[in-house]
Amino acid sequence: MLYTMTPEVFQEVSDSVAKRLAKHVKDVDSYLLEHMPGLEKKSGREKLAFYRSTDQMYWDRLAMVNLARAVSNMLEWAALTRKAARGWQ
Repeated sequence: MLYTMTPEVFQEVSDSVAKRLAKHVKDVDSYLLEHMPGLEKKSGREKLAFYRSTDQMYWDRLAMVNLARAVSNMLEWAALTRKAARGWQ
């Protein structure tokens, strides 16, 4: 240690650091929830619009990175297409 501290001072400093870190984490979390796309739930119409707007490269990359997720997304796309054809009942 560079500076000697009594246990009381050390406790005070560590509590202060913990409070500042907790505030920072809460601020970052709230910022991400407000500004990061994809974190909130999308409606079926929004998801279907996204799937319809994707190109072949998206699906190729997704299949290379995570095949199970690509299959899941394609199944969801098919289900949303059927639901849209029935009139979003």
